[in-house]
Amino acid sequence: MNWKGPYVGALVLDVGHSTIRAGYSGESLPSQLWSSSVGIGSGADVFPVIPGSRYRIKSVEHIKYYDTESNGIVVNRNAYARAVRGTLSGRVYDKAMIEHLKGSCNGNDFEEVSLLVGAHKHDGECWDNFSNYMISGDNLDKIPERDVLTPSNVVDFIHSFNSVSSGLSEVTGSRPVFIVEGNESTKKNRMVQTEVLFEELGVPGLYFGHGGQLASYSLGLFSSVVIDIGSSTTSVTFLADDEVIGWKEHSVGGDHVDSIILNLLAGTSESNFSYIMNHPEYNLGVSTLSKISVNDATEIGNRQFNKEMSLDVYNIHHDVRTLKESILRVSPVPLVVDSELNMTAQLPDGEAFELSDEGSKLRLNSKGKGLMPEIPLDAKTIISLDRINPFQLVGISCEVLFNPQIAYVPKFIDLGSFRGVVPICEDLLRDNSTYRRDIFGQIVLVGGFSGASGLQERLTMEMNRASGKSPQESTLSGTKCKFVTFNSKQASRHASWIGASILSSLGSFHKCWISRLEYNEHGPNIANRKGPTFSYNK
Repeated sequence: MNWKGPYVGALVLDVGHSTIRAGYSGESLPSQLWSSSVGIGSGADVFPVIPGSRYRIKSVEHIKYYDTESNGIVVNRNAYARAVRGTLSGRVYDKAMIEHLKGSCNGNDFEEVSLLVGAHKHDGECWDNFSNYMISGDNLDKIPERDVLTPSNVVDFIHSFNSVSSGLSEVTGSRPVFIVEGNESTKKNRMVQTEVLFEELGVPGLYFGHGGQLASYSLGLFSSVVIDIGSSTTSVTFLADDEVIGWKEHSVGGDHVDSIILNLLAGTSESNFSYIMNHPEYNLGVSTLSKISVNDATEIGNRQFNKEMSLDVYNIHHDVRTLKESILRVSPVPLVVDSELNMTAQLPDGEAFELSDEGSKLRLNSKGKGLMPEIPLDAKTIISLDRINPFQLVGISCEVLFNPQIAYVPKFIDLGSFRGVVPICEDLLRDNSTYRRDIFGQIVLVGGFSGASGLQERLTMEMNRASGKSPQESTLSGTKCKFVTFNSKQASRHASWIGASILSSLGSFHKCWISRLEYNEHGPNIANRKGPTFSYNK
């Protein structure tokens, strides 16, 4: 690497709540996707956590979680260091594992050694789906001078008999790293990441970028509304003239959809459950979903609030996510509403009255411009849990993003003050400092959930319905809303990473890097002083 030259060849990392996206600057898509959870075991440092594997661990730790005491996202330092190191260079090799390997190379009985690197002698010792490489005495001869082994040369030669995916196979400390951070980032979290990357991973340079801003860059936009729906959060960011002028974020996302799916599955009949699991359009095979319970749905629904999760529930979450993504489609019209809710409307003079069924039917039949159905269909008239099909199962669960008061949202799911995606936009417009209705002509939909079929169409309908209301009813009244379409679903899901890849590859960006010299002189707070500035949550 020519650190002093115009081209740096940086690494780009987007560390999300469920996935780490990694790759090289200048590339069109990330080349590595890793889990944002790491295993916890006595004397073992396991990475990555691969669902369905025969790990000898009982729980996993998440890189990020929402701390209710501080009311903000917290970066788990230990899990962050292990996961990022594994993403860049492969497996995380801890001291205990290296000592085991040294002992086996020095002639000790290999039968008793269970290596965390994926090497094994018996099928029962296989750690994950990629670890199927059998070890023999000839393999150990690949390591020279085994009688004077040190941890460093063990790691150097460990890949000669390790079939596990090796991440980016990057030598730690050889390239600067561009980190994509979310809206809920704090000064403390940025300092923690800076310290880990410089001290433990030895990177020569570092920079942080705002995810919403970078997602807009991926489409060449400097003014836009960025709607980011991820696994654990949903956020809306206003950008005007290349500046973040406002944002709101809620801890509601794809994980809540997964939790509702599980809760509905737990309530369906045994015969219907078998039908869903063996639907002709897909086949999950032998699945951990056969063992689901309401407790599992509860743990998944509250995942973002917990630092740890049991490995069994982690595997169940992976399976229900596979089920969801295989048939994921959002209904183009509202599906369900809690029939117990009082459906009311307000006259211009402020008087409220209750809407009747007859009134809703008239509303549905109206052909006036801008008038769209205000009252979704009653859930009880749609379906019975014992006759629900997979597509209805997923469609109903996705309604939580538009109408959090739907009848099927379990009581154990904490949605906070979340009222839907469109109300977030309305709340931002109520603030005079972010009142920029013109930017709604360029709406960017990104995030892991953005690939759902029908999601953009549904959001378009919801926004057009809000814009057709009076100014007293919605701040979006009269606003022209238009989505900017990506050329692929992958580009939409990885938009923030792509924007970071573009920005960090520019020759003019070279002077923006925070160097190790600056870190040594000013400490981790240099990331707050030299990094991009925007309104922190804390």
